[in-house]
Amino acid sequence: GYLNSNTVVLRTARTAKLGARIGRLIKLVKCVSMFYRSTAKKTTQIEAKVLASKLVVLLSTRVSVIVIVMVMVIPLSSLPLFPTEDMSLSLWPQQLEQSYLEDQTNQSSALQSSILQMVEFYQSSNYQPYQLRGFGSLVSLRDPPLQARNSLEASVETCL
Repeated sequence: GYLNSNTVVLRTARTAKLGARIGRLIKLVKCVSMFYRSTAKKTTQIEAKVLASKLVVLLSTRVSVIVIVMVMVIPLSSLPLFPTEDMSLSLWPQQLEQSYLEDQTNQSSALQSSILQMVEFYQSSNYQPYQLRGFGSLVSLRDPPLQARNSLEASVETCL
């Protein structure tokens, strides 16, 4: 998500640089052509010059606004995918590990109960766990996301 939006921003910046170079080239051509103009066509040249300068200002303003809007809006597209400060992504793996340890020592069904609680906890959110690894066998809770960038792996730092 973040990498793709950075690429778009970089391409937009390159386009803006190219537009600025074209604008400077147009100004240079105007300055050079000013030296070679005849004085007889002065009035039509002045009108054309005013029209050209208005056109350049209008075009550069619109390109600048488009670039600014894209730089500010594109990163917002990945904002609703994952919360920025959701501690449940680190707390649920710890809870599952404790339940797994309890299952191993007491032969209880604490792990299955914790898995059901976790699934119920994430029902109301727009992201949910789809797979559990490391608790004996692989447990699939639902289908994985269609795009790999919409997947996030949460793990515990130290095993119990």
